[in-house]
Amino acid sequence: MSLIKKVAEKPGKPEGKDLSWRLRPPELQRFEAVETGCKAFDELVGGGLPVGLTSFYGVPGSGKTTLALHLALHNPKKSLYVITERIERRVYEFWKAGKLQVANYSAFRPRYDRFFREIVELAKQLGAEIVVIDSITAVFNWESEIRGPVMQIAGQITNEGLAVIGISQARGAGSIAGGYGVAHASTLVIAFEKILIDASWLAKRYHANEGEYVWVIRIEKDAEGRSQQGEEYVYSWRGKPLISEPMFVRVTALE
Repeated sequence: MSLIKKVAEKPGKPEGKDLSWRLRPPELQRFEAVETGCKAFDELVGGGLPVGLTSFYGVPGSGKTTLALHLALHNPKKSLYVITERIERRVYEFWKAGKLQVANYSAFRPRYDRFFREIVELAKQLGAEIVVIDSITAVFNWESEIRGPVMQIAGQITNEGLAVIGISQARGAGSIAGGYGVAHASTLVIAFEKILIDASWLAKRYHANEGEYVWVIRIEKDAEGRSQQGEEYVYSWRGKPLISEPMFVRVTALE
């Protein structure tokens, strides 16, 4: 009998650490979507903001900050608006008037891990369920730094039951700052774009006149985790932005 067979037939407990516990499904806490109060947006994203990280990204002037601010204003008692860059005049006016809860990190931002601990704690103290971070990219010292910790941060946010909107700039050919790492960590990703109608096919597609601008959003990843859906909507307002309500009209393919 070979030595190999003798070892195989040797009675007793298998050697090594018991890892069978990893095969058992854990008890997970599931959170419902957080309604913003903006009916058009809540319907667009399937009932409200999903718990976890939602990324709004696009070039300056594409409307991402305006929409995020509008959502926070719908129910300011359950929302926290976090400034990490310059303080915009409109945000300041709502803040001074007591219409918006604002955390000011424009002058000094601690390291990203401490920053997010403070934001979570502050949201708990205020009873806030929705947090807008304008912008989330500025929390990190350089863009490459965001790719590693963002997954851990998104997990912490989810465990606390918070719906966080992180506003980011577009990089390169319209990609999100931080790249695929940020997109993967986000529960919901919405791209914002401002398009000049400079061709007849664009005028037909977006039902606009040549020479005009249209604002468009694309749901690149939905709350069910389906990526790159390419669902495109013309984004406009019934009246004055922030005062009126937004509209999202789905763009259909040209025949």
